[in-house]
Amino acid sequence: MAVYFEEYAKIAFELFGDRVKRWITINEPHSFCEFTYGYGHGAPHIFSPGIGDYLCGKTVLIAHARAYHLYQREFKKSQGGKIGISLDTNWAEPMTNSTEDIKAAERQLEMEFGWWANPIFSNTGDYPEVMKQRVDERSRLENFTISRLPALTTDEIKMIKGTADFLGLNHYHTWLVGDHDFPIDGEPSHEKDMGIKSRQDPNWKPSPQIVPWGFRKLMNWIKEKYNNPLVYITENGYGDISEALEDHDRVTQIKLFIQAVMDAVEKDGCNVKRYTYWSTLDNMEWSLGYTVKFGLYHVDFTSPNRTRTPKLSAKTFKDIIRKRQL
Repeated sequence: MAVYFEEYAKIAFELFGDRVKRWITINEPHSFCEFTYGYGHGAPHIFSPGIGDYLCGKTVLIAHARAYHLYQREFKKSQGGKIGISLDTNWAEPMTNSTEDIKAAERQLEMEFGWWANPIFSNTGDYPEVMKQRVDERSRLENFTISRLPALTTDEIKMIKGTADFLGLNHYHTWLVGDHDFPIDGEPSHEKDMGIKSRQDPNWKPSPQIVPWGFRKLMNWIKEKYNNPLVYITENGYGDISEALEDHDRVTQIKLFIQAVMDAVEKDGCNVKRYTYWSTLDNMEWSLGYTVKFGLYHVDFTSPNRTRTPKLSAKTFKDIIRKRQL
C-alpha cells in the first residue's frame, strides 16, 4: 500500500507541483487508523482494535516517508516546495498531582501524538519507548507470541526519521487524564495499552470546549519534545449543533485560541508560523454527518442551492486578518 501511495504522490507532484509549494502527505493518521482500522467506524470498516490500527500506523509512516523522499529526489530542486504531515491531538492535563496521573497524561501524549511524531521528528526516530514497552508487555500477558505493535526495522527507522519540513498540528480539545489499570481480558485496544481514563472539567471557563491554555501547553510540549520544529496550525476550530448566525461561542474560541498561539510564539518562543481555521463552511463531519457545525459560513443543507451565509465568526475572523490584531 505504501508503494501505491508513493505512485499517487508522484502524480500529484507532477500535475500540481508548479503551483503547490506546501504539501501535507497525510492528515490525522491517528484518527483514521484508530477509528477505521481499529473500530471500523469508516471505510474499510475493519474492527481490529489494538492490532489493525497499529498495522495501519506503520503503513502510514512508511507511505509518508516514501512520498517525502520521492519529492526530495525528483521534485525539490525544480519546484522548491515543502513536505509535512498533519497530526491531531488533544492536550492531556493530569487529573491530579499524583505521580501516576502525571505519568498517564504524558503517556497519552506520547502514545497518541508521539506514535507519529516520534518516528519523524525526534533525534532517535522509532516509536516512543513507553509505547513499545506497554504494547509489548500487554501483548505478552494476552498470550500473543509477538507484540501487536509491528516493529520498525533499523532501515525503516532511518528512512522515516527527519521526513518533514514542517509539522502540521490539528487541535481542538483538552482533557483531564488519569492512570487506569485495565484488566487483561477481552479484546485488546490502543486505549487499554495507554492505561488511561479521561474526562473534561465542567467548570472550565469559558467552557469545557474552549480551553486555550491547553493549546498553549501543547505547543510548548512539542517545542521541548521535538527541538522546536516548524509548526503550522492546520486545523483549529469550534463545533456546535446550532443553526444560529450569531455564534458568540465560536467568536470567543477564535479570539482566545489565536491569543494562545501568539503567546506561545512571542512569550514562549514556539516556532509556529501559520494558523488555519477549521472550517470555512459547515460540512459533513464524518460519522456525525451534518449535525455538528464548524463553519464560519452557515450552509443551508435543506436548500438545493446550499445557500451560504456568513456568521458573526466570519466577520470577526475577517476583521482579525484585515487589522492584524485581536
